[in-house]
Amino acid sequence: QLTSVMEGYVRSAETERLLQDKVVTTRNDRYVLLLKADHQGQLPGIIHGSSGTGQSLFVEPLPAVELNNDIVSLQDEERREVVRILRDLTARVRDRADDIARMAEILGELDAVQAMARLADDMDAHPPEIGEDGRLELVDSRHPLLMPRLAERLEVSREDDPVPVSVRVGDAGSVLVISGPNTGGKTVALKTVGLFALMAQCGLHVPAAPGSTLPVFRKVYADIGDDQSIAENLSTFSAHLAAIVEMTRDLERPALVLLDEVGAGTDPTEGGALGVAIVEHFRQRGAMVLATTHHGLMKAYAQSTPGVGCASFGYDPETWEPTYRLTLGTPGRSLALEMAARLGLPPAVVQDARDRRDDKEQQAEDLLARLEKDR
Repeated sequence: QLTSVMEGYVRSAETERLLQDKVVTTRNDRYVLLLKADHQGQLPGIIHGSSGTGQSLFVEPLPAVELNNDIVSLQDEERREVVRILRDLTARVRDRADDIARMAEILGELDAVQAMARLADDMDAHPPEIGEDGRLELVDSRHPLLMPRLAERLEVSREDDPVPVSVRVGDAGSVLVISGPNTGGKTVALKTVGLFALMAQCGLHVPAAPGSTLPVFRKVYADIGDDQSIAENLSTFSAHLAAIVEMTRDLERPALVLLDEVGAGTDPTEGGALGVAIVEHFRQRGAMVLATTHHGLMKAYAQSTPGVGCASFGYDPETWEPTYRLTLGTPGRSLALEMAARLGLPPAVVQDARDRRDDKEQQAEDLLARLEKDR
C-alpha cells in the first residue's frame, strides 16, 4: 500500500515539478520523497532532514505517515517474535546441553577419522604393524610432501612420484648410520622415519608398503637442519650441540633419535670422533638412533661395531646423479668433488681440490669406489 501511495506522487504530473528526483528513498527507516528545497511547504508532510548540499528535503507525505507507522509497528512486532523464538530455542538447547556437547565431540571424532581415511586414500597408505620387539622396518616408504597429489594442495609443483625408500633397524642392533652423496636423500630418509613414527602413534596409516613395522616411542628427538643464530650467539656447530645436549638431558626410553650430519660444523677429524661418541652414548642408553654422515670415522664405526648398521644412498656412476635408492649394509661415498663438478664448479677448482686430498683420504675413497664397482 505504501509503495502504491509513494509511486502515485512520483508519477503525478502535479507533483513532478516539486521533486528533485523521481525516486522513493528511505530516511530514519521511513519512506520519503526528495523535494526541492525552494518548494518547501507545497507538499504537505513531515520533513526528515535535508541533503548534504541543502538543495533537497526528505519529505514524508501525510498520506504515507500512517502506513509508515504501521510498517514500523509490524517490524517491531517481528523483532519481538524473533527474540521470543530464539529464547525458546535456546532454552531447549540448554536443557540438552550435555547431549549436544557429547554429540559435537562424537562428530569431531568421526570427522577426524574420515579425514584420516581420505588422507590414507590420497597417499595410497597402509596401516603399519605396531611391533613389540623394538624393530623398525619401512618397506617402500614415501614422504608425503614428495607426492605430486599432496604437493599440489600446498601449491608445490611435483611431476614425478618419489623414489621409495626401505629402512630397517633393530634386527641386529638399534643404530643405523646412513651415508652417501650430497643431495642424495639422507635427510629426507630421516624425516620420513620420524614422521611415520609420529603418524603411526596418532592412528594414521603411512605411505609405505604392507608389512611395514613401527615400534612405539615415548619420545622422538630430532636434530635436523641448521639452527645457527647471530642473535643468540649460536654457530652452526654450537646450535647442533645445544640440541643434542638437550636430548641427553631429556632422554626417555623407548626413544627415537634422529641426527642429521652428526659432528658437522667443525674440524672433520674431531667432528667424526664426536659424532661417533654421541651416537654411541645414545646407543648405550637404549635409544634407537638413525644418523647421517659424511665422516669416514663414522662410516668405519658403523662397519666395525656390533649392533650398528650402515646404509648408503646410491648414484649413477656415469652421470654422478643421485638415484635416491637406499642400500642397507654398505657405506657410501659423499662424492663432494663429483657433485661440485656436476653443479658447475670450474674444473680447475675441482682438480685443485683433488690434488689437495691427503693419501689416507684418497685411499679410503678409492677403496669405497672399488667396493661399489664390485657390488
